[in-house]
Amino acid sequence: MNLSFAKRLSLGIVALALPSVMAHAADGPNFFVGGGVIGALDATKTVTHSTLGFNLTGGADYRLGDGSYGFRPGVAINFLPGSAQDGVKTSLTNYQVYGDVLFDSGIKNLSLSAGISIQRWYYKTTADAGIVSPLQLDDKGFLNGTKLGLRLGMEYRFNKSFSAELLFQQTDFGSKNGDPKGNVYSSNGNFPPPTPAQEGTLINGTNVTPSWLQLGVKYHF
Repeated sequence: MNLSFAKRLSLGIVALALPSVMAHAADGPNFFVGGGVIGALDATKTVTHSTLGFNLTGGADYRLGDGSYGFRPGVAINFLPGSAQDGVKTSLTNYQVYGDVLFDSGIKNLSLSAGISIQRWYYKTTADAGIVSPLQLDDKGFLNGTKLGLRLGMEYRFNKSFSAELLFQQTDFGSKNGDPKGNVYSSNGNFPPPTPAQEGTLINGTNVTPSWLQLGVKYHF
């Protein structure tokens, strides 16, 4: 499926479903704020060369029908600091809007979630003198366009006010100066800095899909 079509379709479904969700909520929204740590997986580490990051989020839970399922809209900022590799360090920040469907797991106080996200990626690259950025981009800025993502998780509710969540996320990515498909280019697809002769050439296009696990705590009110 074409990514642009998928984004429009996903946004359309959410826009059509949201009024019905609000109208059939079992009770009023339960708001939350939270934060946690991120464990970057391989595709993300290809860019940042770092494992750890952190997350801030906020939103609302709407329980539907008999309360055994629900909907959760929210916003998040995901910080993925970079680590220097061969004289280059690239850090990423993900600005995200998401919507999750919630299901009871059959285990007391444990719910499951599946959802989609829409985000913008911001990067900042620093490099030693004479070394080309691994993304072949300017030093910092937003990547072109919004990117679609997938969210799968579970949440355990300790009490009315606190819960813990384990979440897997995977999103699209792309280069500011890549091709229309959002490919990012490097000399061998693994992001070592290209030689000066290779700069600006499109060699071994690599479509990066950053993914990570996050473990966090939420306060509900």
